[in-house]
Amino acid sequence: RLEALIENQQTPSIPNDVKLQEAQTNLPEPWRAVWSNSQKRVYFHNHHTGENVWVSPQKVQKSSSGAFIARIDFDIDSEVGTWKYPEGMYCIYKQNGRLMYEETQFGLIGEMTDEEHGCFMCNLRDTKSNREKGDFRSQGDCIGILRLKRNADIMVSSFRLDEGAEWEQEILALRVR
Repeated sequence: RLEALIENQQTPSIPNDVKLQEAQTNLPEPWRAVWSNSQKRVYFHNHHTGENVWVSPQKVQKSSSGAFIARIDFDIDSEVGTWKYPEGMYCIYKQNGRLMYEETQFGLIGEMTDEEHGCFMCNLRDTKSNREKGDFRSQGDCIGILRLKRNADIMVSSFRLDEGAEWEQEILALRVR
């Protein structure tokens, strides 16, 4: 059902040549913007090294090995909002300068931090079980780690129990407008 919502979601149509021209503006040498017909979006090609990246080279830095690594500067306000997925919904909001995740139906809350590779990480805390025990002040026990990555109006999340565990299946959520 969510996949059907994603496919039918209306987005403003901007001609591909305009997107390509905008992407080419102010690109450093030796980068070129290239249109991907299969992905229906612009990627960036370095004709000296043969490398391709999806993020503008203006947001790419060179690692010590010489490879280019995408560095994403989070626009916190772009993540703020309500996100719906097949089993429920969650909210991302700012509180005292911190970015917070809350899923009230399951009593989950956590502070989000930006990490490598353009993902937010969040230690999820179970506040529901603490309230049931009469403890309304505690943030709750940590039940695991949530990883969130935004891709346009879709948020991709995955969960794992602890640092050593494998990430579970990714779940897609759509922004609620």
